[in-house]
Amino acid sequence: MILAGILSPIENVLTDILEWLHSSGGLTWAWSIIALTLMVRIVILPLTIKQIRSMQKLQLHAPELKAIQQKYKGDKQRMNEEVMKFYKENKVNPAASCLPILLQIPVFFSLYFVLKDFEREVFPKYPNSDLGWLHIVPNITEPINAHWSGWLLLVVYIASQVTSTFFMATGFHGFHVIIGTTFLIVCWIRAYLGHFKPDHHFGFEAAAWYWHFVDVVWLFLFSAVYVWASNGAMIEAH
Repeated sequence: MILAGILSPIENVLTDILEWLHSSGGLTWAWSIIALTLMVRIVILPLTIKQIRSMQKLQLHAPELKAIQQKYKGDKQRMNEEVMKFYKENKVNPAASCLPILLQIPVFFSLYFVLKDFEREVFPKYPNSDLGWLHIVPNITEPINAHWSGWLLLVVYIASQVTSTFFMATGFHGFHVIIGTTFLIVCWIRAYLGHFKPDHHFGFEAAAWYWHFVDVVWLFLFSAVYVWASNGAMIEAH
């Protein structure tokens, strides 16, 4: 494959690190793969942070851009000129949020090819090594339907992706929502079991007070991020 050939230098580095984690680090192949994945994520973390900051900067100036587009909606050429002028004056690069992604893609593709070819190119060098994980997964190279643990890992993967997307979209406030929802579920179960009495229901009160706290946090975030920041950006622009 042409793409795999282009990415060979990165693949070789990742393969060497993977083998070193197993042979010199003393990790099993499963833990070596996990460690390699974490190392890759840590290395590209600055790019991810830069991408998030660029997106936040664009969101901060979104009301002003919308005002410019509304003002010159009848003249596309003038609108494009004013938008580019606005970008230049405010030092905003609309492509800045995409550049970090482009830099990360070769690394992720290389990691994919290393893991894809692991059984054929890496494992034969260590024929007697352990391919299991935590005594749950007997063989990490087998198809997902070969053992019930494959479906378990699929569920864990989906849950991790949903959680990651949730926190990326809601920030730390999402963590408070999860805790508050857990409190409510526990209170519902306890109420169903008859644990609460007119003079003995502190758990329910604590859950209610916690949700008041979540509401206050959300109001603060809404005021600080959406109202104060947007108004501040518009005042600074004028």
